[in-house]
Amino acid sequence: MKVLVVGGGISGLSLALALANENIETEVFEQNDFVDTTGTGIQLSPNGSHIVEALPLDGILADIGTAPQNLQVRDGITNKDLCSFSLNSEKPAKCSMRTGYYHVARSSLIELLSRSARKNTYVSLHAKQEVKQVIQKEDSASIVLSDVEVDADFVVGCDGIHSLTHNSAFKQRQKRWTGFVAYRILCDLSQVPSRFAECPVLSLGPYRHIVTYPLFHENKLNCVFIVPESEESLESWSQLGNRQQLHDHFRLWSPDIGDLVNVLPEDKLFKWGLYRDNSLKRYWNGNRIFLIGDACRSVLPFTAQGAALALEDVALLTRFLCRWSNSEDKGVRFRHYSAKRKRRTIQIDLMNRACQLSYHTPRMLGKFRDYSLPLGYVAVKKIVHDFVI
Repeated sequence: MKVLVVGGGISGLSLALALANENIETEVFEQNDFVDTTGTGIQLSPNGSHIVEALPLDGILADIGTAPQNLQVRDGITNKDLCSFSLNSEKPAKCSMRTGYYHVARSSLIELLSRSARKNTYVSLHAKQEVKQVIQKEDSASIVLSDVEVDADFVVGCDGIHSLTHNSAFKQRQKRWTGFVAYRILCDLSQVPSRFAECPVLSLGPYRHIVTYPLFHENKLNCVFIVPESEESLESWSQLGNRQQLHDHFRLWSPDIGDLVNVLPEDKLFKWGLYRDNSLKRYWNGNRIFLIGDACRSVLPFTAQGAALALEDVALLTRFLCRWSNSEDKGVRFRHYSAKRKRRTIQIDLMNRACQLSYHTPRMLGKFRDYSLPLGYVAVKKIVHDFVI
């Protein structure tokens, strides 16, 4: 069996390594180099981190990631500590192979995955190879490059929110503007107020919130500011944001927040429009083309599950592809795969909506928010973090 992977990000490289574990040959095609230029951090909860740790890696997550003990939740206006949630201090249950909760720079994770893939005999990496088209054939699928067509048993689109694979094999995605944007930045840890440099902090306020967490291996602080804006913004990792505009969003908040915003280098501040995907979430075209990660769904960031969901896709798709040759009714098997991922996506979407309502509670309902936060975290931990493929 041979699989072509379109996109060399976290999901594409992880899929190639997961299939290599099963002695399945893959070729990964990436339009750029196998490096990350977005300058962002990611959160890997246990439902995603244990999948990474099971890959044939040239290293471990603990070498590149920070395993925080607790998440501190604060009122963004008064700077009052509301509660603290345990992330790694409790022994994980349910699965003996379960690892912990990690914060990691996206660039470091992609470097680890690509280095591991280059050393694996079952994986071939092709950088600076833009895929022009994906074609479904009777008993195979192919990709078209600028000068050649490559054929294989399967094609898997891992090419992100603007997926060419999705547009080639499925209907055009239908997205709705949420009215929110995320300002994202990695800044030097030594330059930020000390209260943000010690541990992950979730700062809450009416209609907006902030997530910050230190990446000690890089000596950086990752910051994400979710705010409402009336003007529609691009769904892009590379759109620059305006620091003064960001400062205005938090002018009534604690002075600590203003101090944090003031030290952010504007040339590294990015603005990402948040959209809800109204199209039918499809993972399989009914034959030999699959989608995983952002290529098949837009995940809002309120539960920080974008990377973990993509890794869940990787684990489940690998399991189903391994059973392909032994399956009498392949259509039934892959419809089952698609249905399972749709149910999981809907589950996470409902949790995202609940977290958004809780985090952005109006000031007059602040006491209700403060009371419900511990209950909400129990639900997130049970439904999201403790999920096992």
